[in-house]
Amino acid sequence: MTRLCTLTFAGVVLGVAALVPIPSHPAAHGQPTKKDGPNALKKQVEELQNTLLKRNDDLVELVNLKQKQEQQLEQAQSRIRSLEKKLEDLGIARQEVKPPPTTREVMKLLAETIETKGFTPSEGIKLKKAIDILADKFGGRVSIVIYPDSFRDPSTEPLFDPYNVDVWLPEIPSTLPLNSVLRIFASQIGVGEPTLLIREGLIEIVPASQATAKHRMAQRAFATFEQRPLRDVLAELADVSGLTITLDPSLGKKADTPISATFRNCSLEDALVAATEMADLKFVPLHSSVYVTTSSRVATIEQEEKKRSDNRPPLKQGLAPAR
Repeated sequence: MTRLCTLTFAGVVLGVAALVPIPSHPAAHGQPTKKDGPNALKKQVEELQNTLLKRNDDLVELVNLKQKQEQQLEQAQSRIRSLEKKLEDLGIARQEVKPPPTTREVMKLLAETIETKGFTPSEGIKLKKAIDILADKFGGRVSIVIYPDSFRDPSTEPLFDPYNVDVWLPEIPSTLPLNSVLRIFASQIGVGEPTLLIREGLIEIVPASQATAKHRMAQRAFATFEQRPLRDVLAELADVSGLTITLDPSLGKKADTPISATFRNCSLEDALVAATEMADLKFVPLHSSVYVTTSSRVATIEQEEKKRSDNRPPLKQGLAPAR
């Protein structure tokens, strides 16, 4: 049936061609002349028919290939559904890997309140156990980590482990924000003036000396940006480092300057220099944050920060004391 339709179409094409005037020099165009006779025309008709038949065969082959691929895809999907059903029958739920919470989401979690019951002085528990209980209370939405080496001096106190510190909460009030709970627990570590740091979806308890801008800017940066607004670049660098980076609100459109850069294991300070210079801006390290502004304001801000620094009490190094 397909071949018959193709032949019919060829006949229509030939009929239309017969109505078109023959050029003054048909031989120059590869068309038959009166001298060639009907045999040449017949040969061209046969060639055209063969070409159409071949194209028709190619089309049929492509259609068959597409149908075969669709059948294979349906079979694969059917096998997946069958396996999922077996897992469900076995009580094994399919788990999806969720991205870590954003800094904004972590801040909201820190503002949520919990009951202090179970953490009172008479029920004092180890910090590791307390952190596990908090994670359960928040359904796994909270990830709290401590790096013991940050509070440890290998030469004097190699066995000190902040996770083994006994912690407790006051009986009154009966509820507290998670932020307050963690600060109370951190203060009971006893060394290093512990503070909280939010980085890449984690809540980290670190010595205050490691939350300063100087310390944060020394860490390594791995990131790639392609025509991203400066404000977005700085927000991502802040998220991966835990360092607060603030933009001068008077910068206007400069804050949206497109930035293209790849940072391969460079310091966060180098990344900040590159990003701000591309926007013809400068940054000023403060005590525990960085302020991005115009070059004309840098000197004034640095002078003010030096005055504050001179009056600021020195931070303890945060190492466990020797016994």
